[in-house]
Amino acid sequence: MPEWLNGPHSKCGMPETVSEVRILPSPPIYKIYMLKFIIFDLDGLLVDSENINIQSGIQTFKQFNYDLSESDIALMPGSHSKDFVPKIIKNNNLVLSANEIIEIYRKKYGELWEEMIVLMPFAKEAVRAVKDKNLLVGLATNSNLTRVQRFISKFCFENMFSVIVTEEEVSQRKPNPDIYLTAIKKIDLPIEDIIAVEDSAFGVISAKTAGLKCFAIPNQYTKNGDFSQADKILNSLKELIGLI
Repeated sequence: MPEWLNGPHSKCGMPETVSEVRILPSPPIYKIYMLKFIIFDLDGLLVDSENINIQSGIQTFKQFNYDLSESDIALMPGSHSKDFVPKIIKNNNLVLSANEIIEIYRKKYGELWEEMIVLMPFAKEAVRAVKDKNLLVGLATNSNLTRVQRFISKFCFENMFSVIVTEEEVSQRKPNPDIYLTAIKKIDLPIEDIIAVEDSAFGVISAKTAGLKCFAIPNQYTKNGDFSQADKILNSLKELIGLI
């Protein structure tokens, strides 16, 4: 396990979480059996970062005198800036440098993340519930390692994750399955013993393409996505706790 996961931290105050979002009527409850490893996504599932993502995009393009449309913003939830920025530029025939936009966006995102980031409802409780059942916990995210380290330190998730996979470790981001395939390789367990938990359609596609079972917990920004490939759609992490 990386040394920084066990390192000291000076502040573990729990900020106020965002309001729980109701997506669908509660499906029939059943327990998860025969599992050994649950892999969580980070952005939009454990932390409420999608609003930060969108605000960063709006403010960045505003610097170049372009106001993002609803269709532009719809490209952003669950997507990486290296993916949605070129699409926005191409779709609107903008004479802008994608690399320059991404650089400014990432700086703005980092600033807003520090100011605005909060846990999603029941994020810590869900991860603890998995640990309390002696199951392994993983984190598979399009975010970079620095952001993951900051998340762990800020919200006191030290020693929670047995496996962490970030964008630096793969050549292609979600919805490509590389992140989950890397996690599977690290933990060395049969795929039938593993389940992924995601908030976006891209994340579900990534997990399912890797051969995993996947539960979807859409949030207010991703709820209109196509979750037809998910094995189960839940309303919240609280509902997941009831299945463990």
